[in-house]
Amino acid sequence: IVFWFMKKTLPHIVKLLVELPVLFAEEIPLVDGVSASNLSLTKHQCASLLAAAFFCANTADCQPLPADNYPTLVNFDSWLQSPSYSSKAKLFMLMNYFERSRLEIKDDKFEIHRIKLTKRPSLASWVKNSSPLTKFTVCNEGGITESNGCNVLHVDFANEYIGGG
Repeated sequence: IVFWFMKKTLPHIVKLLVELPVLFAEEIPLVDGVSASNLSLTKHQCASLLAAAFFCANTADCQPLPADNYPTLVNFDSWLQSPSYSSKAKLFMLMNYFERSRLEIKDDKFEIHRIKLTKRPSLASWVKNSSPLTKFTVCNEGGITESNGCNVLHVDFANEYIGGG
């Protein structure tokens, strides 16, 4: 496994890092925590950004934008330095991602849409609301990418509060 990584996967990660300035010839728009915004990246661009984070190359002096535009620089140094099982599992997942991208790098789009509510609804207003929900279907097979892209919504409820917290 180590030989394969050093011979195949690591050179691919280096290549992704070197391609970063070409893949991002223009400024990378930031999706901030204040305003509604949209961001569309290719999977190739995402892999290149992850390569920069893997090599901990995201420093204030290596950014395509001024350092004050980056409130938090994403690097995987904590994963690389930690002896914990969870950090090792995350690195294993990342190595698997890089190996899969080496085998087939796609220019499919990865989109982020940040929607901001103008006024935070109260719990009482949600409880009193009698509007019916829009009809929807939950599919337990396949992923969002296999859904033909028609009328598809992916929602991440990773936080207790809409918009983070």
